[in-house]
Amino acid sequence: WRPLEKPEDGLKELASWVKLCAALPDRARNGRNGAGGVTGSKSGEAFLRELCDAAVLPRLRAALVEWSARDPELGLRLVERCKDVLGPEVADEVAIQLVLPRLRSEVDGWDPRVDKASPHLWIHPWLAVLGRRLESLWAPIRFKLSSCLERWDPRDRSALEMLRPWQRVFDPGNWEPLMEKVLMRLERVVANLDVRPDGQDIEPIKDLLAWNGIAPADALARVLDIALFPQWHKALREWLRTPGCDFAEVLQWYQGWKALLQALKDQGPIQRQMAHGLELMKHFMAKGAEAVVEEEPPSPTAPDAEQSTGLPRHRAMSAEAGAEASRVAMEEVSLSLSDYLAQVSGEEGLLFRPKKAFHLGKQVYQFGSASIYVEKNLVYVAPKSGGQDAGEWRLVSMDELLRLGREAEKKPPGKR
Repeated sequence: WRPLEKPEDGLKELASWVKLCAALPDRARNGRNGAGGVTGSKSGEAFLRELCDAAVLPRLRAALVEWSARDPELGLRLVERCKDVLGPEVADEVAIQLVLPRLRSEVDGWDPRVDKASPHLWIHPWLAVLGRRLESLWAPIRFKLSSCLERWDPRDRSALEMLRPWQRVFDPGNWEPLMEKVLMRLERVVANLDVRPDGQDIEPIKDLLAWNGIAPADALARVLDIALFPQWHKALREWLRTPGCDFAEVLQWYQGWKALLQALKDQGPIQRQMAHGLELMKHFMAKGAEAVVEEEPPSPTAPDAEQSTGLPRHRAMSAEAGAEASRVAMEEVSLSLSDYLAQVSGEEGLLFRPKKAFHLGKQVYQFGSASIYVEKNLVYVAPKSGGQDAGEWRLVSMDELLRLGREAEKKPPGKR
């Protein structure tokens, strides 16, 4: 019997036995004690289980050893035939015991830096069969995707196609760190863009807008608010102060930017910054190149700790170069430390995920039984009792954090 190529050949031989096992419980119920009685006989379900354990699962296990997890169709057909003949419980057991470990092994060996075949092609077909049991694969996949983003150049659109299939599959704890890393890379590139009326390079802006629909629109608008518009307003003011400035050309330049940002036109930061630019143009057109501008361009407003994006706080870049460098460095360290904690928790079998809470404006995470937040390259843990806001959060070492995270795993003596 070759289960993957011809699953029906072996399963059809079992069909009559499955029917016999299904009839056994009725006979047992109608039996009598004494000679010839069947009271105490095994149920049909137990007989079917023994039959599958002895005759079916070993053969399927041997067949699936040779099966390539990147060819989901053969595996899915086998599981469907098992469900038709042996019932959903046996089919679930085949999927969980035999298929899921093969998928996990394939994910472990997948390297996105050299392997161009995205794992969604051979994992997503199993969503209808394995459902939430596939969630154990999300963290290792996210770690590998995140490592590719470390040196990612936003001009490379392949990252967009690499992440798109996971948008509606990953839970927030795995999706949001990826988006935060994408936003940081986009912000750096846009911040280095030289805004100039003559020969403007708009490719970095197009690279950012390509993420609309994948990254939250308000987060993308926030990046432009922080990284683009301060220098955009500066370039506009310098142009308007140029003697003999052609206001028709300025208006055309403005309309070009407005058309470029059309996809984000409903976002508050874009509306506010473009409106200020228009008022600035009107001011100079009315008073000439010597006009005095009293009102400064709108400053990027820092979002609340948990804004509508659902992402962790995406911090503003300061106008001062020193503060800007410091703040970017803080984010890099915090993000990499969060990734490290996620990896350690996975290795230790501890739950690591963002909680719906913030402390001092910092995202609070669950790390096993402990609640923590990350500040620069330091980890702070919540008080043991009285809630997150009661008592002092204290600085802990990695060893102590692991000990605190494991505490919930320990059972009281005498209990199982």
